[in-house]
Amino acid sequence: MACLTRRPAVRIVALAAMLIVLVAPTHGASASPAAGTHACSLANQRYLRQQMNASLSPTVPGEIYGSWGTGIYCAVTYGAGMADVAAKRPASVQDAVRIGGITQTFVGTLVLQLVDQHVLSLDTPVGRWLPSAPEANRVTIRELLSHTSGLYNYTEDPDLWRQTLALCGQGQRQVVCGRHWQPQELLAIAAKHVPYFAPGTDFYLSNTDFIILGLLLEQVTGQPLASLLQTMICQPLHLTHTFLPAGAELPPDALHGYMQLPGSTRLVDVTRVDTSVLWAAGGMVSTLDDLRVWAQALATGTLLSPKLQEQRLQWTAQSQLYRYPYGLAVQQNLDVIGDGGTFPGYAVEMWYSPDLRGGWVMIANSYTYLSGVDPAIELAPAP
Repeated sequence: MACLTRRPAVRIVALAAMLIVLVAPTHGASASPAAGTHACSLANQRYLRQQMNASLSPTVPGEIYGSWGTGIYCAVTYGAGMADVAAKRPASVQDAVRIGGITQTFVGTLVLQLVDQHVLSLDTPVGRWLPSAPEANRVTIRELLSHTSGLYNYTEDPDLWRQTLALCGQGQRQVVCGRHWQPQELLAIAAKHVPYFAPGTDFYLSNTDFIILGLLLEQVTGQPLASLLQTMICQPLHLTHTFLPAGAELPPDALHGYMQLPGSTRLVDVTRVDTSVLWAAGGMVSTLDDLRVWAQALATGTLLSPKLQEQRLQWTAQSQLYRYPYGLAVQQNLDVIGDGGTFPGYAVEMWYSPDLRGGWVMIANSYTYLSGVDPAIELAPAP
């Protein structure tokens, strides 16, 4: 699920599969394996380092990878390249990153938790709780969660990004780029455009859907979205480095993000972009280790009733523009469940297989919006 643009993650699945089944695992992983997993062999680790180092480039300065599991899966983490080009600080597997559209898996889980509690119902129009939303009396919560609402994706409006990326590339690395957005302003952009199709008749990834869901959660609970994420997801799962910023906040040890601004080939540090531009659709921050925990909880339904998790994983038929099955704020790719996301300067992929009991996370600190190239997907060349 994307914050800006999205492409199916075929190569990332194939690459990760190659990395974890190359040789029989032995002790010697680059990090201590989690409970219930085993370390990757030295040969596997060497292959990973070679592939990741080879994929670094002037436009992709840093990458982070981690896999874990049992059976054919093994535990290994690796950081390659630079977390901060100007400071020449190497990328570390502990670095915090902006996770883009993976935020939607968190927000979707909050909504489903309230469905489990009978506070919300999936097939009721959102106008019952949020009458000011676009097409409020026609679009249901299920259609928002499954990206079948047809609502215009506000992040496709070029004026949004011209304002958001203002000041970026001015040599002021600590200055917040662009303006701070209110969720209602983002919905107003969407409302100026005609919907793509009638609700429930097709599929189209629209960040507008999750801005509405974020406001809906705040409306029905009376609590800020950031607080709901902490109390209902992060605290129960002990995700101590995962949060929704109010603006451009990041921990000091964060991976810096880089992109090429429109009309330029120069790589610019956009670490300080104000995340309010994506908010509930893509504003969260996390780490490799927290995403490892979250990928497994998401795919196995740790925080939901079995009945609702079953509904969540009922995959919808996709349009020709997006071939891979999509559920309720989660997607399926071959034998794995998870999601991917992008944010200016960041690209992240997160996947887990309940059947094979293992998964992986891949991160790159480079993403240029509307470029069509996702470095987390193109992490390493095929052998």
